[in-house]
Amino acid sequence: MGHVFRVVVAVVLVTWSVSIAARRAVAQAPPRPVLEVNRESGGIVLRNDTGQRVDIVAYSISSGVGALNPQRWWSIAGHTDALGDGSVDPSNIWFKFSMPGNNSDLSEGTIGELFFSSGSVIDLTPPTGLGPWIRNPVEDLVAQLKLTDGSDVAALIEYVGDGGLPFEVGDLNFDGSVDEADWPVLRDGLLMDLGGLSQAQAYQLGDLNGDGVGDVHDFDVFKRAFVSANGQAAWSQLVPEPGAVWVWFFLWGGLAKARHQRQR
Repeated sequence: MGHVFRVVVAVVLVTWSVSIAARRAVAQAPPRPVLEVNRESGGIVLRNDTGQRVDIVAYSISSGVGALNPQRWWSIAGHTDALGDGSVDPSNIWFKFSMPGNNSDLSEGTIGELFFSSGSVIDLTPPTGLGPWIRNPVEDLVAQLKLTDGSDVAALIEYVGDGGLPFEVGDLNFDGSVDEADWPVLRDGLLMDLGGLSQAQAYQLGDLNGDGVGDVHDFDVFKRAFVSANGQAAWSQLVPEPGAVWVWFFLWGGLAKARHQRQR
């Protein structure tokens, strides 16, 4: 009986210790603001819904597919800091860290500190309403906040709009469906020189498979997406035979020519 009692006490003590450790871990976990991305406008805002103030000195937003447009980034630096209207940080001057034309990173910081109070919002979208996110089916943004104690916190990422779903591959006008209105975008981008564009930028010109070229492979991807959404009869009306066959052979010829020129 004494042995059983000792085992029970040991189990209780272990459970109690684990519970305390878990509560401490939760208590020590840094607050995580939310980076909200609007699929329809490309707008980006940073929200503090944590219930407590978050003191930051810098932040960065990155995208592996190059889905960031620095020309549509309403940075704190020069806009809402002490050199701007002071609406976000009236006490400090902010500096951009990311290079102009960089579609993979937007970052800035200050030598002071920004008191990001609970319930407040930092709007990184310009007054035009068209924000820095480049619309495409890949939702890969990552946001890091540098706190005043030197630690880094990953913001939660929340995409809104388009019915709560990512854009479908083939939805090139971003109206929420793959239909006949997307065909002209794909058609006009076929065999276009997409060199120097990011994957997200090239997608908007019809590069559906992300290989950096608008060619027969993208035509096939679009056809499959269109037929899946609308049926074979609708596709035949959109690109009647033998037109579709000529398009296909034309694209294969253009692809072969481009490959030959690159090999030379």
